[in-house]
Amino acid sequence: MNKPMMDNRDIGCIKNELLNFEVDELSVLEWGAGFSTLYFTRFLADHDISFRWDAIEHDPKWYFRIHEQNELVGLKIHFFIEPNPADKEAMAIAEMKNYINCPRMIGRKYDVIIVDGRQRNKCLGMAQQFIKEDGVIFLHDAQRERHREIIKRYKGEHLTKTLCIMRK
Repeated sequence: MNKPMMDNRDIGCIKNELLNFEVDELSVLEWGAGFSTLYFTRFLADHDISFRWDAIEHDPKWYFRIHEQNELVGLKIHFFIEPNPADKEAMAIAEMKNYINCPRMIGRKYDVIIVDGRQRNKCLGMAQQFIKEDGVIFLHDAQRERHREIIKRYKGEHLTKTLCIMRK
């Protein structure tokens, strides 16, 4: 199995947080499906932790790559793109709108939300509506300048150089 495209310290921080929840079924939302999706769901399964993991992806190559490798019942991979839009610009706008708004369509609250895909600041804004009261939100690649303001707004705390955690 491929390792997530993350630093080992980032992986360790997320694993520790996943193990901290004492719930019957851990609910996780992830914007940006990838190797981390497969890695962390396998980690939960190996620790006999029941989970529902909703991963949202906009890129067909990544969607099919992760979907084909998924062997776990608790992992649901959602793919959003508008069918046959008239032009590429309209398609890109519609695709990102559906990608960002996907949690509204799923209609759940989550213990953990991982933002590691496109439109991260908009996804973080949406995440606040879908995180449980005692839940956590992770932002990967949090060192980027464009994320500074939203991290401050949500009182985010850097766990590593590239991983930030936010609580409600």
